[in-house]
Amino acid sequence: MRRTKEEVEETKNLIIETAIKLFDEKGYKYTKMSHIAVEANMTRGAVYWHFKNKQEILRALCEQYLKNDINELQKLLNGHYSWQQTAEIFALFVADLPNFAIRLHFARIFFIRQEQLLNQELSEINSLFSQYRLIIRQELRRLIEQNIKSGEISDKYSVDLVHSYLQSILTGVVCSLTDPFSQDIIKSQAKEIILLAFEAFSVTKFK
Repeated sequence: MRRTKEEVEETKNLIIETAIKLFDEKGYKYTKMSHIAVEANMTRGAVYWHFKNKQEILRALCEQYLKNDINELQKLLNGHYSWQQTAEIFALFVADLPNFAIRLHFARIFFIRQEQLLNQELSEINSLFSQYRLIIRQELRRLIEQNIKSGEISDKYSVDLVHSYLQSILTGVVCSLTDPFSQDIIKSQAKEIILLAFEAFSVTKFK
């Protein structure tokens, strides 16, 4: 019986979602195609029919989730915002991470297990992830410069200082949210931590 296009896509998505879960739990290096087949409750042949190897699965995963996140982030940050609005955008974007299993698995793979992916075979994937981080850094810096000029950030702080401090806080919160041991402790406070970090440089208190 011939399968519909929708059924093919459903199976492909199931393989991708199963793979990202296993890449997170076992590590990319130690996950085999047979593991993915067993976890997805399908034959190895079915998995290989859609993907030649796990590198292809990871590429598809990046195409499907990382590129989509990059586009969303660019749209979200590409504007003129007050310092409090900037803080709220970053706080919501980061604090919402635990509510989406796929994004959480994805963040763990790239923030905690990134060293496993640094090889020639996956160079284009690392390039895509570098682009993602670069957008965050560039847009954050642009918004800091914009708000120093408008007087919402105290001019006693340099752009470099504010940027380095907030980048460290954001990275730390993301890493804590992706760590199973600290996730429960920090997830209820993540938004407030980020807002407080941004407010520290504000001329006026946030409302």
